Amino acid sequence: MKNTLSTVLFLLVFHVNAQKSIYIRPSTSVKINSSTLPGDGLNSPLNLNGNDYFSYYNYGLHYNTTSVDLGIGFGLTLNKKERIELSIAGDNASVKSALVYNSNYSSSLIGRSIARTTLDYQYVGYTGQRLNFRAMAGIGLLISMRQTSDVNPIKIELPNYTLLGLDEVIRYKGISSLLKLGIGMDVKTKKGKALCSFDVFWTYNLGGQTFISDTKTITIIENGQQTQNNFTNAVTSKGSGITFQLSFPIRVYSFGEKSRDKVE
Repeated sequence: MKNTLSTVLFLLVFHVNAQKSIYIRPSTSVKINSSTLPGDGLNSPLNLNGNDYFSYYNYGLHYNTTSVDLGIGFGLTLNKKERIELSIAGDNASVKSALVYNSNYSSSLIGRSIARTTLDYQYVGYTGQRLNFRAMAGIGLLISMRQTSDVNPIKIELPNYTLLGLDEVIRYKGISSLLKLGIGMDVKTKKGKALCSFDVFWTYNLGGQTFISDTKTITIIENGQQTQNNFTNAVTSKGSGITFQLSFPIRVYSFGEKSRDKVE
């Protein structure tokens, strides 16, 4: 066992010594989230309740305007084409739904902050003087460290009836594995040094952990009387979505070189 470990370490050192550089990548990102109806996985807008008083819609894919996330990556260039990168970043999960009634609507966008860590393999498919184009694939974790619950009243008064009920939002604690797939573009200066990078990637929750849910329970009051049993509608998010990331790769160490310029 000791000999095997020594051999692996030797090969790693030998391989690393042949590499170009180690770099870091501060980043900022925004996300298009996916909200679903429990148990069906549908991402498109859906009329869940078609009663005589209101309709309930799930927006599916939606831009979470409430969150801008920061992160940092630690990378190793293996050669001119390949990189390995470990990233730690903020992430978010959100749900968006709407109650539609009498040609009017009341929509809600509710989000929560979580954390994301991934280990990526990146391959540079095209290298130009001013631009590089990359493909990336990785695995990682989505992490939420605390759980909260909020309940708010619903009261919508209309000419002929009133929507009366409760809106319960639960932000869950948990950890879930993820798959990451995406593409990236590196912008370089005239001298060929990295200026910034723009990545678009899809993260999919493999573990099934729900990170946020929004449940609306509504009673119809007409002529001062409850008309029928409660209507209960819910929408959830597991943190899957499409992320747009702007980053600034900075070379911190070059093997066999004394310079500490930005990563190529």
